[in-house]
Amino acid sequence: MTPLVIGIDPGTKQSAYVEWDGNFITGVGTKPNLEVLRYLRTIDRRACVVFESVVSYGAPIGHDVLQTVFWTGRLFQVARDTVGPTQVSRLPRRAVKKHLQLGPGSGDKDVKAALIRTLERNPIEWNDLRSHQFAALGIAVTWWNTERERQPLKGRTKAA
Repeated sequence: MTPLVIGIDPGTKQSAYVEWDGNFITGVGTKPNLEVLRYLRTIDRRACVVFESVVSYGAPIGHDVLQTVFWTGRLFQVARDTVGPTQVSRLPRRAVKKHLQLGPGSGDKDVKAALIRTLERNPIEWNDLRSHQFAALGIAVTWWNTERERQPLKGRTKAA
């Protein structure tokens, strides 16, 4: 089955991704960034790719944040070249928290718990997901539920 949205949580050396079709996880992984680049070159052109965006809140940033920004840009460009500019977007972590009805001080554990509650009717093997994969799933689910109607996928109608 073709993944409809791929959520990506970029990192300094490796990135997590989840393929989400609105009901099921059709693929998941955490791989070194060079492998994620290769993966993005092979995805179906009808997919939408959504990255967790880095947001500045005014605090000083260090080398790890800058490396994440660097890799986000590289991954974003490859995804854009593969599926086209209208099929790639970004969402900040706060959009995921807002969608899952979490407060600004909530962390990774809260996002994980809220995703499990939100998707409890979906047959997902939660034990198979690792920490950054939950962040990628949060990005995919949030985009699916909040942005899909505004950014329809290629070859799909808004009612799909």
